[in-house]
Amino acid sequence: MFAKVDTETKTDRDRREDVKKKTVKKQLQRFDCLSSEMNACQAIVKPDCTKPKVLKSSGMKNALVKTVHEAISNTNEENNNILEEHNLIFLSKRSIPKPVMETASHATIEFAGVKFKTNASSGQQYLKYIENGVIKKTQLQLPNVQELAICEEKYQFTPDDFKAATRSQRVSKKAYSVTHLKTSEEMLSSETFHKNSIVTTPQGKSLISTYLARNIHKIKVQKPITISIDSELHMSNCSCPEHPKCCCCPRYAHPICAKMYADKEPDIDILTYIKQTKGEAEMSQVDWLTEYQDRLLDGNACVSIVTSGDIDAVVIHMFALSHGWPRTSDGKFKNSVFVILQKPVGLYDTYHVTDILTALEEKWNDKNIGMKLALVLSMAGNDFLPKLHGISHTKTVEVFLQYPHLRSSLFDFEHPSDCTIHVKLNPDIYTELIKYLYCAKKLNADDFSFDEIHQMSILPVNARSLEDYRNPQLWMPPISTIEKMSKNVQCLIDYYLTAGDHSKQMPNFLLCGSLTKTEKGEIEFDLGPDSHINRIGECVVTDPGELALRLRKKGKRKPEETPQKGRRRKLRPQAQSTPR
Repeated sequence: MFAKVDTETKTDRDRREDVKKKTVKKQLQRFDCLSSEMNACQAIVKPDCTKPKVLKSSGMKNALVKTVHEAISNTNEENNNILEEHNLIFLSKRSIPKPVMETASHATIEFAGVKFKTNASSGQQYLKYIENGVIKKTQLQLPNVQELAICEEKYQFTPDDFKAATRSQRVSKKAYSVTHLKTSEEMLSSETFHKNSIVTTPQGKSLISTYLARNIHKIKVQKPITISIDSELHMSNCSCPEHPKCCCCPRYAHPICAKMYADKEPDIDILTYIKQTKGEAEMSQVDWLTEYQDRLLDGNACVSIVTSGDIDAVVIHMFALSHGWPRTSDGKFKNSVFVILQKPVGLYDTYHVTDILTALEEKWNDKNIGMKLALVLSMAGNDFLPKLHGISHTKTVEVFLQYPHLRSSLFDFEHPSDCTIHVKLNPDIYTELIKYLYCAKKLNADDFSFDEIHQMSILPVNARSLEDYRNPQLWMPPISTIEKMSKNVQCLIDYYLTAGDHSKQMPNFLLCGSLTKTEKGEIEFDLGPDSHINRIGECVVTDPGELALRLRKKGKRKPEETPQKGRRRKLRPQAQSTPR
């Protein structure tokens, strides 16, 4: 099919109308932002004060690939072939890389994406899809795998409201749905599989997350394998039945373990010694890697398969394995760990996480650089933390790696013992990082105060009046708001530190962070009184004329590195002689 080409020539009146429409749209957006209750924080929230959509998949991937390429190559031109030659990253491949197939003995599968991919019309067909399309397929792709952990989402531990912005991306504009009125049998049973109800309602998602565990005895395998299913089928018993809403009892789930055989019924046990508290499947995958690490032999590898393709799994694995995965006496990892992201149309992105960590540590001579990079990638925007408008993941990582004092002081690491680690965010250095991110490239951020950078992000130096302010989405948040945001970052750090231990509880983002729950049960940011301004003049701390004079005196900032041959750059058009 060819795209329709508009061959009609626009008149001057049509062009003027187009210009008018663009101007009106721009002014409406501008007024919408200014009238918001948090108009000074439009870089963080939408005009209705909700968290905006975060394009983390491409953003995190591009930033990570660029950083790993920089760690192993002396050139700035990205080349995926180099990453593949070093067995680090394989992008958009039709098959799983050979090193993974040959060495993988233990695997975990994040199961959240399976319900979206199946076309089953009944529970029996869904089990058949899992049998052929997941378990048997995994045994064919990883022929040496002995143990497999299937990690389901557990919604009683990670409420949906924390990921409201992520969930809303999947909601299509259709007529009002009544799927929540269906009974359990109408949603999912041996004869029914109402996909819309299953993937959009809390009841449906809870049903599908335990369906495999309840019916694992119906699954057939071609060769023996041990399958552990981490779901909320077997929950802990509450000891305060009289006041269930005020219950403070710890909530956890017991996984099941099924030893599968080709010629007889499976042996199924409840693993009561495991008290799983992780709601996110990506987090519980790391718990199972820790469970497997003592069973690995030399040359064995672990694989974490992510059916939803969520790039967060790579970041979580980087953080957890950097400090918690066994190493040899010379600091090398004993066993490899791979993360495989299943992408659309049968493609795979494979990340050799342990070798990536080794390359980063050797490049920057820092044993904690893997954890630091994982946190900076998350700070640039993920399911829990907002993304600053116009600030990409790549830019955030580049600024962090550019300044040595940011790399050394943004996070404080303490090792009370060999098995424990404490990580704290330095709020002052975090504020300085935000300042560097908003400073124009031609300026040196150290020559200006935070308030001056904040002012220039709102009112350009060459502005003729206070009405010539920039798009509110490009304003740097006030310093008090950044201090509030740092609390959420610390909550995320504490959350990541629970990876690798089944029983560690999720931190309370509402109590310790800058989030609040409205009367309707919606999650919003509490960014303080400075998140709203009444006049643009409130942000002017230095006379614009004085700032302009300082800028003229300083001139343009000189590049800190020598230009390299082969680097891509804009070239001035050269004059060409007239042909004879």
